[in-house]
Amino acid sequence: DDLASNVQSETLSTAISIGRSLGLILVINHFIACGWYAVSMMVESKYPRWVTNLEQERRTVAYMYLTSLHWSLTQFTPASMEVVPENT
Repeated sequence: DDLASNVQSETLSTAISIGRSLGLILVINHFIACGWYAVSMMVESKYPRWVTNLEQERRTVAYMYLTSLHWSLTQFTPASMEVVPENT
């Protein structure tokens, strides 16, 4: 049975539905972020990539993942992000 349908409170049912939607958005963005990070690591380029710049700053893998996740989330909203694809 669906948890939201077994809850008697309309407020709690709405909160569960919102939480489920947010969880789905985070899972989708996780896969997009991992894909963006993987592509930037696998593609050979003579130009510096965003990962190269962060590696030179001695950033951790966790920092690079969170940067990827932040970038992914900003693609679904009108927010901005300093890490962008660029050609030189």
